[in-house]
Amino acid sequence: MIWSSLIHLSTNMWIDREAPEWDADHTAKPYLRFDMDLWRELVPKMVEAGINMVVLDLGDGIKYQSHPEIAVEGAWTTDQLKDELAKLRAVGIEPIPKLNFSACHDVWMGPYSRMLSTDTYYVVCKDIIAEIIGLFDKPRFFHLGMDEETYPHQQHFEYVVVRQFDLWWHDLLFLVEQVEKGGSRAWIWSDYLWHYPEVFWARMPKSVLQSNWYYGESFSTDIGYVKAYLDLEGHGYELVVRHQLRRHGEVCPRAHRPRSPERLPPNHLASDNRQVARDAPPSHRASGRGEEGVRGISGLSSCASRLGSASAESFHARWKLWAGVELLPNAGCRRSHHHQWHG
Repeated sequence: MIWSSLIHLSTNMWIDREAPEWDADHTAKPYLRFDMDLWRELVPKMVEAGINMVVLDLGDGIKYQSHPEIAVEGAWTTDQLKDELAKLRAVGIEPIPKLNFSACHDVWMGPYSRMLSTDTYYVVCKDIIAEIIGLFDKPRFFHLGMDEETYPHQQHFEYVVVRQFDLWWHDLLFLVEQVEKGGSRAWIWSDYLWHYPEVFWARMPKSVLQSNWYYGESFSTDIGYVKAYLDLEGHGYELVVRHQLRRHGEVCPRAHRPRSPERLPPNHLASDNRQVARDAPPSHRASGRGEEGVRGISGLSSCASRLGSASAESFHARWKLWAGVELLPNAGCRRSHHHQWHG
């Protein structure tokens, strides 16, 4: 059973300019905002809470040997990354790399974020994926992101790109191929399914691990985002469920902020953009539907940047309160639990 947390080493994943519609946390900066002291506090707390996987969203937070020009000021060296990976493995946490190649989340690529689908772009993607697979010693999974590549998600960006039709598929399958060449398994967010289900079923390889996501309060199967969990499993895809922690009706500090309607796709449930806390019984913590396949959850998170009076102890307390959530009981979907932590 996977019980994981997604940690952003880099937060240059969103808007490419200073914009009043976005907060500072989501605005790209030329320096790393990762708090190492907080990271040191959190790793043992994750172990205590039962976390067995950390997905590291690397972005421009690494001085890649193949493309050092991408790194921001203060980025980790490759030796520093390998040292941190070794420390995670030593305490029983499996590290998994993530690089989001969605045009909505690729500010981290620097100049190459404005060269999508060109020969130069493909070379850079190939080089970095191969280098990361080597640095992670051929990880079990490699998360490629690929979510929210729509105009509504980018409407306040300075530079907007939306790949469509065969081009989107060409680029996705190119990235998947690079991951598989390195001996890892590609992992993506599943929201393309919401908009183009027939194409998704026809063209998405079963080998690609899926993470559908939904932050609403209702889990009715009448909601398309919720039904997608069942549809994916019904079509034979393996899932790691992405979910978000909300506790006692209030969002944890720096948790995912509700977006205003103008920043959402037209069919997004703006009123249901956050997950209400559900204090599930301990029996839900490590249960799965059978023993085959991949089961688990991936936690949505941000970089370890310390704000206010938040501390590792407060994060740990939230984990203790969040025992898990059983999605769509009696509907055949895998049980899973999910955390989010922010500094």
